[in-house]
Amino acid sequence: PPRHSPTPNPSSFHSTPPLRPMQPATQQEDASRLIFGPEFDVDKHGNAPVPISIAEAAHILRSRQSERSSSDDVTPIVKKTEQYIDRFDRFRSDNLVQAAMNAMEKHIGEHKLHVFEAVQLINLLPDDAEEAKTIIPSLNDKVDDDVLNSILKELKELTNAGENDSD
Repeated sequence: PPRHSPTPNPSSFHSTPPLRPMQPATQQEDASRLIFGPEFDVDKHGNAPVPISIAEAAHILRSRQSERSSSDDVTPIVKKTEQYIDRFDRFRSDNLVQAAMNAMEKHIGEHKLHVFEAVQLINLLPDDAEEAKTIIPSLNDKVDDDVLNSILKELKELTNAGENDSD
């Protein structure tokens, strides 16, 4: 017979505190202007969350897979995450992930890219500067098209190297 989940008790939703305290919205989030929600604020110790690329997430999951005792230990969320990453990860080896991150760290420093922008360039890998600036509007008036095309070419060369290694 099919298994049905029990109907949740609405009062149980309020029995545990929320994961983070709700704060009044003081500003509108807008990634195109690099304005993020309170989840990305610096904490009292000076630490701020850092976005990671799909390639970095794949690297983390690959390292965790070897630690798991069996595939039975994998939750449905982890399975879905692994499927998503397998579909969209363009940097298939840990060496390529590291090379891409090193390249972007250099460009973050040289061209004042925000880490969010660097991660989006790795994740989306636009064809050219025009496309990059369309899908990552914060790059407009920040990076010259020639420089941005050079960054994208460097990333594409890494993905091509990965495709050649897997043949």
